[in-house]
Amino acid sequence: MVKSEVSGTPGPAAGRGRGMRAFGARLIGLLLLALALGLGYAGVVSGIQEPFSKSIAGTITVERCAEGDTRRAPQECEGVFVSDDGKTKDSDFAEVETEEPYVKGDRIDVVQIDTYSYETSLTSAVAAGLRYLFGGLCALGPALFCLIAGRWPGPRAAGALRSLPPAFSWMTFPLVGVGLLGLIVCGIVKGAT
Repeated sequence: MVKSEVSGTPGPAAGRGRGMRAFGARLIGLLLLALALGLGYAGVVSGIQEPFSKSIAGTITVERCAEGDTRRAPQECEGVFVSDDGKTKDSDFAEVETEEPYVKGDRIDVVQIDTYSYETSLTSAVAAGLRYLFGGLCALGPALFCLIAGRWPGPRAAGALRSLPPAFSWMTFPLVGVGLLGLIVCGIVKGAT
């Protein structure tokens, strides 16, 4: 009679499988971290730096309006932009999205953010840019979890979460919450202006 021994420890193949999953999760974490940093940089540049350093107040004299893409901006109007001080003029049909109905000849008060970007207010421009920053926070939470825990966040990752320092769990998931809250606030601000 042959005795079979059952061992409670996994074999080398199981260890390699866990190692590959951890490597894959950390690779995804690196990609998410790169995305979070890129979105954060874009948010700071387009949400804070450009609106405050490069913005020029002026008006667009409407030449034509067409139906917009979203409920918040049912119209896209084009026309000639002239700055309030008269030094800047864009006759290549500056375009702005607006909630208000305009017809040819109407004037829309706008802020020129860069050469081809116009918003109806500086607050709206800042909110539009900060959406990138808050989107980056949403990606940063899962990125940190994947990098440190070596697992993808989910129901099976509860054991990995318990093995980490408590400060870590209190750091990663609130980042996603703050990011989502910021996206909602920026959407409300952009829609209200």
